[in-house]
Amino acid sequence: MPFKLKAARRHHIPKQQYRVTNWAKYNAGLRARGSLTVWFTPGAVDDPTP
Repeated sequence: MPFKLKAARRHHIPKQQYRVTNWAKYNAGLRARGSLTVWFTPGAVDDPTP
């Protein structure tokens, strides 16, 4: 099995785990992630060209 030939020399890097300490802020951030805010300048709103 060629994939087992160098298996002893492979290094496994563990996935970094994050611990949530402020759940209220975390949940608010998840809700804000889905929002889309669009800003218009007053000149763009008053412009009569189509």
